[in-house]
Amino acid sequence: MEFSKLERVNSDLALNIIKTLIYLKIRKIEPSLLKIRRLLINLQGAEKPLISLFEIRSILDWLKREKAVTEKRGFYQWSGDLFKENLEEGNISPIEKEKIVAEKMKIAVREARLLKLLPWISFIGVCGTVATGNPRKSSDIDLLIVAKKNRIWLARLGAAFLLEIFGKRRKKNKNTDRICLNHFVTEDNLELKFKDLYTALELVSMICLLDKNRVLEKMKAKNLWVEEYLPGSSWSETGIANYWERRVNGEKIGQAQDIDRRKDKNILFNSFGRFFLKL
Repeated sequence: MEFSKLERVNSDLALNIIKTLIYLKIRKIEPSLLKIRRLLINLQGAEKPLISLFEIRSILDWLKREKAVTEKRGFYQWSGDLFKENLEEGNISPIEKEKIVAEKMKIAVREARLLKLLPWISFIGVCGTVATGNPRKSSDIDLLIVAKKNRIWLARLGAAFLLEIFGKRRKKNKNTDRICLNHFVTEDNLELKFKDLYTALELVSMICLLDKNRVLEKMKAKNLWVEEYLPGSSWSETGIANYWERRVNGEKIGQAQDIDRRKDKNILFNSFGRFFLKL
């Protein structure tokens, strides 16, 4: 593959696109044109570039001519010699993966309504393979939970207890469609410890289900390093949920409209619940 064949296109951008496609191939993600721009990797530490879809499409067309990339129904995949074709679960198509994501999001919304009953939880986000759009039918559902200050253990124990009694907690031999309490942080400690490409992709792909105290806005402010890895993500501007607005059971999933907006009665806010709030 010779970059001299690529006319009127930034070779640094082409390298970043190739790196992005290879990394997404490792993560078993087949991105669309828009998703490539949003998840475009920038490992050179350059300033955030202004990247047009036309530039990206021109490079992708060139990579297709070089037979390094394949396109099917608007989804792209790296097809270089670096990888052998993955036959796991019959090479699930991107459209089939979207159907799996929709089914698992229904479960995530339902269980988030259950976890919302805990007064110590202020934010719930779906992450992992469901959020990035590449789950298998046997995948579990990863959640990132933000607890109120000094309430992380109450939030952790309460969430584990509720999911356990309703049979929705992930176990060693039972993980399909079950909830994995993947990560807990507190409102006063939102800057993530591990600052790498993997964590950056997890953050920009996360689907917000519950945001009581504008936690998402604070989380973005504490993790501006994400744009060093993914400059096209608009992490500090538009945020997570605008890219992942979906309708699950007729309900939009996103920061602007979360499951906490309904003014339903919370059983933990009676006199019994107020006792636990004082813990």
